[in-house]
Amino acid sequence: MRNFILLIVLLFGYILSFGQLNFSPNPVEVYADAKANENIQTDFEIKNTGPDTVLIAWKLDVIAQPTEWQNYVCDTEICYSFDQKESSLERPNVILPNSSIIVMFHTLPAEIEGVGNYEIDFFDVKEPNNILLHVPISVNTLTTSTNNIGLKGLSVFPNPATDFFRVNTGDRIKTIDLLTVVGKKVNSFKAEQGKYYNISNLNSGVYLVRLLDDKGEIVKVIKLRKM
Repeated sequence: MRNFILLIVLLFGYILSFGQLNFSPNPVEVYADAKANENIQTDFEIKNTGPDTVLIAWKLDVIAQPTEWQNYVCDTEICYSFDQKESSLERPNVILPNSSIIVMFHTLPAEIEGVGNYEIDFFDVKEPNNILLHVPISVNTLTTSTNNIGLKGLSVFPNPATDFFRVNTGDRIKTIDLLTVVGKKVNSFKAEQGKYYNISNLNSGVYLVRLLDDKGEIVKVIKLRKM
């Protein structure tokens, strides 16, 4: 009976640890022009919603990609070398309760069009077999129309947001406008991949993130909730 209770406690602890991490945007995907981008950067946020500090490492699995493509991962500790498939257990990523980190996945397409599919598993450094988070990633440089480049992969995260938001802009977006739901512009930003856009001065509520190209034309509008 005692062993059974211990097993239940351990199992419950595993479920809690697995459930306290989540990622955004979900799904993680980017559409870009292989000939216009030497380095395609795809960012995602990992948030710890649990009560305990988490120390994680990761393992990258390349499911499929053109043979000419190369990849590397940047976490909170280091940008790893090309095609390194695992992070160092000696340099774990530390996520405090109710905090988050940004992980950057880089693809160098060498001007070769194609599709890359990847999976990054994040695990407890003390228990490498304990997978805490599974993140699938898609990179697509096959474009049938320049008007559609990057459109499907455009996303805002975190959403809801508190003090800042980020946008997976690809290579097409040049300007980001922030508007109220009645269309009043409250801020405008120059778009840069990996940039943090500060909204700490805004009241809580729903806003519209308007993404514009280099001609000032609207590419996409995304609803953002400010907490």
